[in-house]
Amino acid sequence: MTSHQTGWNPNPLMLYRANGPDLSDPQWQDMGNPTRNILSFNTQPTYVVPYTTKTNETYFIYMADNWIHAGLGGLMDASYVWLPISFEGDEVFIDRLEAWDMEDPWKDIRNRPRPIFG
Repeated sequence: MTSHQTGWNPNPLMLYRANGPDLSDPQWQDMGNPTRNILSFNTQPTYVVPYTTKTNETYFIYMADNWIHAGLGGLMDASYVWLPISFEGDEVFIDRLEAWDMEDPWKDIRNRPRPIFG
């Protein structure tokens, strides 16, 4: 997971999966922008970290910088955005959530239609 090179400005995420036998021949597959948002919620990726719940379910958390839309102080008010990453078949989704439960990250978005890229 990465972003385009636009300095401090947010841009669409890019997600790739290696389909090759190993990393000497990764055969990268473009999986698109998992946020389905043109500016990826005004973020740029920092890190993806695994988290295991108390019920032993492991999922991944998208950790991102919000450099220019965090507050009135601009860069001095920069903040981080943490969002759960969901895998559904061959698709990957990062939903914009105001708040979410680390033990059940999708409880408020189950059965909700996915946004179209834009």
